[in-house]
Amino acid sequence: SPVLTSDSHYCQVCQIEVNDRFFHSIWWNCCILRQNYIYFYVGQLFAFSTILYGTNLGLTTICQPFLLYGIILLPKDCQDVYFEFQLAISFVCCIYGLGYLCVVTLILIRHLFVFIPKYMAPQWKKLVNPTV
Repeated sequence: SPVLTSDSHYCQVCQIEVNDRFFHSIWWNCCILRQNYIYFYVGQLFAFSTILYGTNLGLTTICQPFLLYGIILLPKDCQDVYFEFQLAISFVCCIYGLGYLCVVTLILIRHLFVFIPKYMAPQWKKLVNPTV
């Protein structure tokens, strides 16, 4: 068990007391500590970019694409997916991926406004007041 200090918290889900606990992640089913928060956030950014790229790649392969800007393709006409079962399954998987992308986007926005200021507060205090 960790040494208990004033910033110790008891996690109801993990059933342990942890020092410097930031929050409990339902995605990883563990407590995210201040030391590993930046890795958690970068992992969420990678998940966002991977899902965005994968669903866009899948939809532009299944549907007829159009060129938006430079080399960026977006799906234009998806009427062909109704004629072939494999295309329909792929299309539905991409739509579910876009739904999951919305969830990850909301998580990233929440972290941007709630947890990043909380994470950066000690670093800002050290920069403003170097004697701390």
